[in-house]
Amino acid sequence: MLWILLDIRGVSDMVDPDARGYSLLIVRMLGPPAIWWDTQPLWISRRQVRALLYRLAVDLQPIASDALCALLWPDVPTYVAHPRLSRLLYFLKRMLPDPSLLQQHEGYVRLNPNLVWSDTHALAQALGQPDADEQTLIAAAQLYRGDFLDGFFLPQAPEYELWITRERYLWEQRYLSLLIRLMELAEGRGDYEGAIRWAQRYLEIHETDESVHRRLIWIYALQGNREAAAAQFERCVVVLERELGVAPLPETRAAYEAAMSGRRTLPSPAMASPWTPPKSTAVPFVGREAALRQLQEAYDQARHGQRVVVFISGEAGIGKTRLLHEFASRLPQDTLVLTIVGRRAGRDLPYAALVEGLRQLLPRVDPHGIPGLPSTLARFAVFHPELSSFISPSPPPSPSSDQSPAAMISTFHTLLEALARMSAPLILCVDDAHNLDQYTEAWLHHWLASAPRYAALALITCRPEEMEALALLHEAAARHSALRSIALTGLGRSAVSALARHILGDQIRETDLIDRLHQLTGGNPFFLLELLRSLVESGGKFPEDIRERALPATVELTLQQRLKRIPDVARRVLEAVSVLEADASFEAIVQTSGYTDEAVTSALDVLIAYGLLREAGSSYAFAHDLTREFTYHHMLHARRRLLHRRAARALQRLAPQKRATIAWHFQLGDEPEAAAHWWIKAGDAARHTHTYEEAIRCYERALALQRTLGDEEAAAHTLLRIGLTSHAASDFQRAAGAYMEGLALWKTAPKILSTAPGIRELRVDWPGLNTLDPAQAANANAGGVIEHLFAGLVEWDPELNVVPDGARGWEISEDGRNYVFHLREDMRWSDGRPVRAQDYIVAWQRILHPGNSSPFARLLFPIRHAPEYHRGEMQDPKQLGIRAVDDLTLEVELAKPCGFFLHLLAHPAARPVPSHVVSLEEANWWRPNILVTNGAFRLALWKPDVEVILSRSPVYTGHWTGNVDRVVLCLGLGSPCKQDKWRLYLEDRLDVFTVRWGLRPDEVNTACREHRDEFISVPNFLTRFLGFNTRIPPFADRRVRHAFAHAIDRNMVAYLMGGDLMPATGGIIPPSMPGHMEAISPSFDPLKAQRLLEAAGYPRGRGFPEVRLLIFPGAEAAAEYMQLAWQRLLGVSVHLEILPLDTYMDRLRAGPWPELFLAGWMADYPDPDSILRACAIEEQTGWHHDTYAALLDQALESRNPEERWLLYQKAEALLMQDLPVFPLAYSHWGLFLKPWVRRFPVSPLKWWFWKHVILDQDGGPLSHGKRKNPEDPR
Repeated sequence: MLWILLDIRGVSDMVDPDARGYSLLIVRMLGPPAIWWDTQPLWISRRQVRALLYRLAVDLQPIASDALCALLWPDVPTYVAHPRLSRLLYFLKRMLPDPSLLQQHEGYVRLNPNLVWSDTHALAQALGQPDADEQTLIAAAQLYRGDFLDGFFLPQAPEYELWITRERYLWEQRYLSLLIRLMELAEGRGDYEGAIRWAQRYLEIHETDESVHRRLIWIYALQGNREAAAAQFERCVVVLERELGVAPLPETRAAYEAAMSGRRTLPSPAMASPWTPPKSTAVPFVGREAALRQLQEAYDQARHGQRVVVFISGEAGIGKTRLLHEFASRLPQDTLVLTIVGRRAGRDLPYAALVEGLRQLLPRVDPHGIPGLPSTLARFAVFHPELSSFISPSPPPSPSSDQSPAAMISTFHTLLEALARMSAPLILCVDDAHNLDQYTEAWLHHWLASAPRYAALALITCRPEEMEALALLHEAAARHSALRSIALTGLGRSAVSALARHILGDQIRETDLIDRLHQLTGGNPFFLLELLRSLVESGGKFPEDIRERALPATVELTLQQRLKRIPDVARRVLEAVSVLEADASFEAIVQTSGYTDEAVTSALDVLIAYGLLREAGSSYAFAHDLTREFTYHHMLHARRRLLHRRAARALQRLAPQKRATIAWHFQLGDEPEAAAHWWIKAGDAARHTHTYEEAIRCYERALALQRTLGDEEAAAHTLLRIGLTSHAASDFQRAAGAYMEGLALWKTAPKILSTAPGIRELRVDWPGLNTLDPAQAANANAGGVIEHLFAGLVEWDPELNVVPDGARGWEISEDGRNYVFHLREDMRWSDGRPVRAQDYIVAWQRILHPGNSSPFARLLFPIRHAPEYHRGEMQDPKQLGIRAVDDLTLEVELAKPCGFFLHLLAHPAARPVPSHVVSLEEANWWRPNILVTNGAFRLALWKPDVEVILSRSPVYTGHWTGNVDRVVLCLGLGSPCKQDKWRLYLEDRLDVFTVRWGLRPDEVNTACREHRDEFISVPNFLTRFLGFNTRIPPFADRRVRHAFAHAIDRNMVAYLMGGDLMPATGGIIPPSMPGHMEAISPSFDPLKAQRLLEAAGYPRGRGFPEVRLLIFPGAEAAAEYMQLAWQRLLGVSVHLEILPLDTYMDRLRAGPWPELFLAGWMADYPDPDSILRACAIEEQTGWHHDTYAALLDQALESRNPEERWLLYQKAEALLMQDLPVFPLAYSHWGLFLKPWVRRFPVSPLKWWFWKHVILDQDGGPLSHGKRKNPEDPR
């Protein structure tokens, strides 16, 4: 379909929609919005659908789907937003009277311009005609009935609200410009009444526009109505005083006086020209010769191989930064200077100061010519994605490597050493060290405390009052560096005189002026320059009333006088910059100030000319921070709040990774709910990168706001987050306190339950189901069903937080070894019996019993004596560290503290079993005809290999926020079955389709392209790998394993495996999990593969035995590629053995094991331990390494998070060196969702949160071929 760009209507139709002879959709937005079809009002009930229609109707142009998603859901990932947009367009098309009104083509959406009329489009076209006659302009003016979309708002859509604000301003300005044209036309032909009418209409909207007041005064004078002219002048005076606190300009008063005297010519008085800098704008550097000599001496000392550290102190404005710049400018041109500046606004963003320094340095160097720089940028890009642009090709900003503080510090040390080799000595300037973020300060302390390995000169500036806070830095520097200190004081009289004569030139007349300037400023260069510039602006007259006032008052008055001289728009823009601080990019200034691009550009030119702002790369900064503070604190409180709100929304769009900064703006903008939301996001991001203390600080800020709002449920979630983060950091005492308080709130917080009428059925593509026994569910297919049938003590929410389910609360001992869980009294089995503590004990004993061969025994090994009992070394299960204090109290004792133990209990294997049924039917208790459950759903039907039906349990009383009453799982795996399921999805008989084993890659690509808006892809914790049987030759030889790995192109493997995989580029820990490391596994290198195989005794494959590769249905394409690669590149023959999925799983678990097998491991909990320890590598491959096991034990016992991650890195590096398993691909959840699936939570651990899914009431399951009789299972 092609866009039809030809408009068949005439100009009159554009202004008057009734002047046509065909049906038309009429959308009026200039004033209260209204929608009509022909002559009848058209009511669209959904507010969000109306919002979408208004956006499309403004200019009737095609809009990209991505742009609409960003407008409506700015803080939602694209893979979530596109299905929402698809659903919204679906409803819009249904509600429009003619489907052809809405057009979609190749990712763009528009309204058909031949069938739609909007007042905004019509007004824009009328204004766009330079030769439009007066009648056309009058008709266009009638279109403006009030503010754009007056009275319409879209809750929880800040970007849309910002768009409305900007459009409202735009259309108001267009309307005002139209009124000016009409006023001038009327005045030009002598129609003074008409000109007065248009001017008065203008002032109704913009009553502070002095130029229109002035024009209206003169029009009254031309009319001969002096009384009206005088009244208009009085009104102008009152309005300007009331709204702006200013008097009329001289030219306005001149116009008034001319009108009163009866003159017929409007005067044009000469206006006082503002101050402009002299031709030589560079202020001379004077009075700091002694300091420069000291720095030169320090530099000479560093050139002889030492590390020299100079602390430079002085009050704000004394010239510390200028001294650094002047010294740096005198260094040889090839000297590399790394400048790090501390900013208060960046303190919540890890490594903000370091990253800013890197950004300033990068344009001067070749990133790929400095060893370690690309990897350093890649690490820091997790916190600051903009750094990726300096690496070619630019890597995606994802947590692709370890970001623990220890690793980041080590990486930056390596980079500095490389820089030092390029330019010796290395020059490091740290400006305003007292404002460094804690991570940059930690790095600086570590660098100063470590023994120097290269020559360096570090210059560190701070204010005197902050020296005590930097005592640790000073102490560290004294141990390994030559330490110097420079205390800057005020300039002497001669320096003050030199600066005064430079600025004032011949204006200096009074002999005592220099003495008074020196006395008032104390020689502070900033204060001095501000006073001198104020003198120039005032014509050289020194303000008499500030001679004897103290310094702060003098500076305040100086700034006040200077700022009063800049235009109003420039002042407003300056206020926006003062709010944005370090984030004052041009786009952010535009969106925060509310002015147009052109207005902001002009204002910035003025502010830079006045010396108030300077360009700082791609952003703007104050020439001095005191100016920013003055500007910020002299705004009205209401305006500060408004600008902070705008700044928050601007950064949401422009820099969403600056979560803490956005939260800070929302908090100062008096939007506590939004601020709490962003503090939570900032905390989650910090927790994901192991900066636990930062995460807790963010959570605590959110908690304070939630308590102020009285939002107990949100506060409960946040307290549980604090508990979980403290738990991971092994701070069990703080964790216990947070859990106790959070759980107390959790019990009282309201639970959102579905009350919508009717049966809502969710139909899902599901691979299969082989058991309902939690102890034997060896794959996620069974586990996903089990966790809906059985409710455990705790569960995961979509953000991977552990929240209560069967437990109403718990306590943790201070040493982290003892847990006491209190069960809910209202939790029941489906047969009506209460759930007891003994039910958990029986379940866990079954998992650990050596005779049951449960695949999940390792999950419970942290429990005291669990490993010994599982190995048969201890016979009595009562000796296990689990005890029922009473029916509702379960006590658990661990052998050692375990920071992720609560995550283990959220796993499906840790669910209780009905002990009263298990004791009677040990082997068959989980069969459908006997099964008793306690979860959110109960089993309604299980037809093996065909269908499973789960219905909402009437006895479950846990947290439930969705409206799904029944889940139908369509079973089956493999190519024919998946193609049948895809047809069901296209026929609206499936709501959820998974892109996994069965469809060919070309089929997946076609499906994603044709149904892009229904597809989501979310990284998960699954890694696909190739396993080697190291028990027997030939793979007992590590060289052979590496040869087979080097012969595989993982890009091809990932492509052939399916649409939800990406090639593995690092170790076995996936990128979505903390601790992932890049480039530690063998890369595709056929020559190296051949050399290794030859070294192992098999040149070109001669003498190599035929081996088997075990796979499961759906993996044939990838396996055949590997089989062919090994045969062509290595000359070896590999036989494929394909087994049904259940048989394949049993074979891997119990043997006999083939020489090669294709497998995968999905983490059971969000910790590297779940991959490196819990993955059955030893059992499946026969590989064992004492050092590897010892490293994992040490990591498990460590209570230091940084040490834990370092130990895990060492263990994974060892694993990849020996290579019993070779990572092939990292997985994503690839899902197609129907538009009526309104909410579908997904996390890296699972995508089946069915009790939290929401289906639309209309247009969904009940009207798309779903079963109508809830009792009919067929």
